[in-house]
Amino acid sequence: MIPRVVTFVGNCQAEAFARFYREFCIDDDEADVEFIDIAALNENNFARPGSLRRLRATRILVEQVFDWPRPLDDHIGPACERFTFPTATLWFLWPHTGVPHPRNEDASVPGAPVSPPYPAEYGDGFLNRLIKAEMPPAVAVHRYLELDIVKRTNLPSRFEKEMDLIGRRDSQPRIGLRDEISAHFRDEALFRTRGHPNLRIFSLIATSLFRRMGVDGARIEIGLRSLHEAPFPPTELPVHPKIAEHFGLSYGGPATRYRYFLEGSFTFAEYADRYMRFTFNPALRRLVLSRDLPPEQQLTIADQAVASSPGSAFALRYRAKLLWRLGQPGAAIEAARQACAVAPGDPESWYDLAVLLHQQRDDACEQVAKHAVALHPHHAGALKLLGRLALQTNLTERAVTDLRAATLYAPRDTEARSLYAEALARSRS
Repeated sequence: MIPRVVTFVGNCQAEAFARFYREFCIDDDEADVEFIDIAALNENNFARPGSLRRLRATRILVEQVFDWPRPLDDHIGPACERFTFPTATLWFLWPHTGVPHPRNEDASVPGAPVSPPYPAEYGDGFLNRLIKAEMPPAVAVHRYLELDIVKRTNLPSRFEKEMDLIGRRDSQPRIGLRDEISAHFRDEALFRTRGHPNLRIFSLIATSLFRRMGVDGARIEIGLRSLHEAPFPPTELPVHPKIAEHFGLSYGGPATRYRYFLEGSFTFAEYADRYMRFTFNPALRRLVLSRDLPPEQQLTIADQAVASSPGSAFALRYRAKLLWRLGQPGAAIEAARQACAVAPGDPESWYDLAVLLHQQRDDACEQVAKHAVALHPHHAGALKLLGRLALQTNLTERAVTDLRAATLYAPRDTEARSLYAEALARSRS
C-alpha cells in the first residue's frame, strides 16, 4: 500500500495539528504527513525543488486560513483534496506584543535551534520604547503599571475588530470559534499568547478539522484526552492588570503568576522588570543544547541553571536524570522531589519521580505514579508504569486495564504494546 501524501501548510498551529494527525489519526505507514511553514512559501522559496515536489505530490492539503490570501492553486495537482481551518488568535489581551526584544541578538546562539529570550510572540513594543529611551527599569515598570492602557490602545474597538476578523476566518466552514472565544475568554485562559491557544480552542479546531477529513471521532477524542495541555510552548505571556480588570478576567491580576519559558513563573510586574533588564537564564538555554555533552558537563550546566532559576521544574527534572546516570540515586530522587515541590500540578514531574523510584525499587513509586494519573488521568507513561507494576505483582486484570489505556494514549509506544500483549496473554492462560 502506497501511503497517501498529506501536507499541512500554515504556522505553528498547522504544525501542531500535523503532529496530532500523525500520532493519533492514522495507522502506521498509512500516510506520509509533512508540515510546510507558510512563512517559507514566498516567491523565492517556491523555486526550491523540495517544496514544489511536495505540493505537487500532495493528495490531501490542509490549509490554515489567515487574514490575507496565500494562494496555492498553481502549485498543487488537480486530484488534491483540500481542507481548511481558521487561525486562532487573541491579540486584544496583549496589544503591545508582536515585536521582539531589541537585545535578542546579544543572546543568540549561531546555528542553534533555540528561541531568543524574548521573541516577537513574547515581546512588548511599549517596553521596547522605554528601553530605547534608556529609562531605569523600576521607573519603566511603574510607568507601565500606571498607564491607562485601555484608553491608549482603544481596547473596546480593538476587541470588536478582532472578533470580526475571527468571525471572517471562521466562515468556511463555520466551527464556532468566535462564539467559543466570546463565551469563555473572561473565565478561562483560552490562550497563552496571542497565537498559542490552550486546550479548549485546540480541541475545538482539531475536532472539526479531523472529522471533516474522515477521521473516526473516537480516535480524535482519545488523542485529545491524551493531552494535558495544548501542544504549544508552555510560556504564558502576562496580561496587563488593567486589561484583566477591564475585561473582568477571572485568571488575571497583579498577583497572577505566568510561566515564562522554562525559568519559572512571574507576575506581570516581574515580567516587565526582567524584560527591561533583559534578564534570562543563559545556563538553562545551554542546558537545552547540551544533550551531546558528557553527563558530567551537563550536570555542571544543570547546577548553574537551577541556581539561577530555582523555580524551574524543567531544570530540576533534567538534573535528576543526570544524577541518576552518574550513579547518584539518592541525589537524583531528591532533585525529582524538588521538581514536584515547585510544580505540584505538573504530572510530568511526578511521573519522572515515579520512574526513578521504580528504578530504585522503592515501593513508593506506585503512589507517586497514581498521583501523576490523578493530575492527568490519561498520562500514557504513568499508566504504563502502573501496568508494569501490576504485572510484576500478578494483578493481571489491573495490568490489562492500565496497559490498554497506555496503548490508546500513546499508540506509537512499542513497549506499551508489548506489555499489553503480555498482560492479555496472562489473562487468557
